[in-house]
Amino acid sequence: MNSIFFFLLSFLLIACNPMKTLRKEIQNYGYIPMTTPLQKSATGTLIAGRPKSLSMIAPPQECFPKEVDGRPTNFRFIDQTTLPTKIKNISASGKAKVDLIEIARLGGIPIGVTAQFERVRTIGLEMKGVSIEYMNAPKITEYYKNKMSEMCKIYLEFSGFIFQAIKVEQLIYTFYGQKGEKITLDTGALEELLQLGFQVDYEVINHVELVISTPTYLGYQLASLRYQDFGLSIYRATNVKNNKWRWKNLDLFKKF
Repeated sequence: MNSIFFFLLSFLLIACNPMKTLRKEIQNYGYIPMTTPLQKSATGTLIAGRPKSLSMIAPPQECFPKEVDGRPTNFRFIDQTTLPTKIKNISASGKAKVDLIEIARLGGIPIGVTAQFERVRTIGLEMKGVSIEYMNAPKITEYYKNKMSEMCKIYLEFSGFIFQAIKVEQLIYTFYGQKGEKITLDTGALEELLQLGFQVDYEVINHVELVISTPTYLGYQLASLRYQDFGLSIYRATNVKNNKWRWKNLDLFKKF
């Protein structure tokens, strides 16, 4: 984790291609950019396929539940101590405007633009509540040994799970017209610009800010637990090559 990552983003994402810049910075700081929309993704989600075409094998709680026998598992933690609460001044115009809408889609948020979207000259996006969500390796290792189902163990031999992720709590959009004025989103104007699915948690603040509160995951690291050579091995993938995850054996539990 590196707090400088989020500090740099506030300056670097004012670009002609904000999505390309965002993905590059995510890669530079040890995460794989999320490129496939996954609506229910979070730490613990079992993943297969390829980095550019992810497939969800199981939801987050299937193999890594929040509770077992009525007791919390404490598998997941949020690190907000080293991260700023928001990233400011991300903007785009021209064809890159849609790129900022694509950021919402990465979280599986059903959102699209209408024909009237052309009246928007520039979009401003503020990401609020940025944090690192990660899993407790000793806890999940103990759980794997003592209580995980055999079916989950089988699937973990052939698929990975999201071990660590960059999470954004809110996306705040502001739209500017051809003369630089903020576009009012009341009285049906929002629906004229965007197509929002029924399950999207959003509201309009101060008449001009669209606040989407559905959590979005921008980048991730994968892990896999496998029995190997009479021991338990943890594999991690923090980058990709040729559309394949590059797995590294952490070799922590010889003869587990």
